[in-house]
Amino acid sequence: MDNLFNPPQKAFGHLEGVNGNANSLIARFKELARNDGWSREDAQKVADEARTKDYKGLIDLLNEHLFWY
Repeated sequence: MDNLFNPPQKAFGHLEGVNGNANSLIARFKELARNDGWSREDAQKVADEARTKDYKGLIDLLNEHLFWY
């Protein structure tokens, strides 16, 4: 899975411990991205693309945009 931005953009955080449904994962990603200074539009771009994927694709896409700590 490729990062949607050039240069690649990543937020700090992880999805571990989040309720495993797609909406919860996307909401957590958006929260992490906004806390890391992403614009609302950039966070939404990833969220919108994630919603087009199956569950594994959604996880892969979100993880491609996160620096896990």
